[in-house]
Amino acid sequence: MIRLLHESSELIYNVLNGLGKFSPNFSLNFTHDGLSGSKLTDDKVAMASVFIPNTAFREYEVDKPVSVTFDLGALRKSFSKVKTGSASLSLTEANGLVKLVVRDEKRGIRSSLNLRVTEGEIQKSPEPKVSSSVEFACGYKVMETAISESTVISEELEFKAFADSIELISSEGGRTYTAILRRDKPLKELTIEAEASSSYSSEVLNMGLQALGGLGDLRISFGNQVPIRLSAEIEGGGYLNVWVAPRL
Repeated sequence: MIRLLHESSELIYNVLNGLGKFSPNFSLNFTHDGLSGSKLTDDKVAMASVFIPNTAFREYEVDKPVSVTFDLGALRKSFSKVKTGSASLSLTEANGLVKLVVRDEKRGIRSSLNLRVTEGEIQKSPEPKVSSSVEFACGYKVMETAISESTVISEELEFKAFADSIELISSEGGRTYTAILRRDKPLKELTIEAEASSSYSSEVLNMGLQALGGLGDLRISFGNQVPIRLSAEIEGGGYLNVWVAPRL
């Protein structure tokens, strides 16, 4: 038996919408510590990982740890029109049947959905263990603009770290796009332990970025020829991480 209640249906929708960028079906672990899950793309180029602690919910009860596989397409379609910051989301699950209820007391809206899910053993897919020498924080729009503009030039985007700046470079056919990012211009935080350089698929980066849409500022880390991590904080102490493998 699972029973939980979250204050914001919009936040949960944004998380589920992000996970849906990686797969239409996603397995979430419900444990006594909270909700978690991860998914590696079939080509093993990218991974999404989520964790929301039990303390982030107004109510959270799990009798026995279990993994539940959801049809995220059905969930997103059902709740896309009623998601608001003022609406709460309740979920109950027992014997493979989930009931979801969205309530917005201010607007007088109540929407419910029953769906069959697949229960299973807790699934563990550890995140990459890499040594990242560079980390920075920025607004979502900063990366959205850089990735969008770079794709006009090439399908590959290089991240380079120097003593006090990050350069995002896309080059092909004699044309080059360069974005220079520094602390406060427009980065909110910047830590560089060592200079580094790695290149990634712009298409996969864009998919990862879309998965983090609606969750606020980003924290990004990379190093020399290692996976890049794009991360967004989930209110209440959780996170949604996206990992993208480098192009070698």
